[in-house]
Parts: sequence; C-alpha cells; structure tokens
Amino acid sequence: MSRGPVIVGLDRASGNGAVLEFALEFALEFAQRHTAPVHVVHALGDRGFGHLRRRAADREAIMAELTEWSGAYPDVPFEHVVVADRPERALLAWASRAALLVVGSRSRSSLRRPLSRSVRRVVLHRAACSVSVVGTAG
Repeated sequence: MSRGPVIVGLDRASGNGAVLEFALEFALEFAQRHTAPVHVVHALGDRGFGHLRRRAADREAIMAELTEWSGAYPDVPFEHVVVADRPERALLAWASRAALLVVGSRSRSSLRRPLSRSVRRVVLHRAACSVSVVGTAG
C-alpha cells in the first residue's frame, strides 16, 4: 500500500451529514492505523469561491464539524483543502498521490448530500489509488 495521505471527498459548499461523519471516521481510523495524514478535499465545482463566501453559515458549520473530528484523532495530521474545481477532477488529482480515497455513498439527510453518483463512478474507475465508498445504513 502507498504511504500517501487518505483523501476524503467533500462536495460543494454543504457537507454530507451522516455520510460525511461516517467517511471521516472511516478515514481517520484508517489513517491512524497506517500513520497517514488525512486531507478533506472540498470541491466547489463551477460555483467557485464566491458561492462559498455567500454560504458563510455552511462553511462555519463544516469547519466546526471538521475541527471536532480532527480533535478526536490528535495524532493524525489533518487538513481541509478547498478547491475551485469539479469534484471528479479535484479528487482524481489528489488521488494520484494518495494511499486511499474515501467518498460518501448516500444520505437521507435533507440538509447535506453525498458526492453525486457520477462523481463516485468516475473516481471508482479512474483513481490511481484504492477507493472506499462509505455510507450509512438505511
């Protein structure tokens, strides 16, 4: 297995609710066992940084959630990266130097959503590293 980072895909300016929590826990546990850093890649797509600024409340909620998770695993280096790129392109670029890419599968939460089915399909077929698709039961 590669010694690169564990990448977690976070799509758009909203988080992924329970799916994001499950993906982060999965990624942080894996990273802790393999002494790897975790990078949460937040792809904004065509909306870019202006959209993220308009959604300041969402951004603050995401940052609070990520800070809480990173604090639960103090020995795991943790970084949140925001990129103005399409999610599939951003994740494939980060996956080129990763040990593992973790993406969410689906959530019933009305507040947050997982990466789209097409993004999952692209990264499953084209990522240069192993891919884990995780989600919640139900």
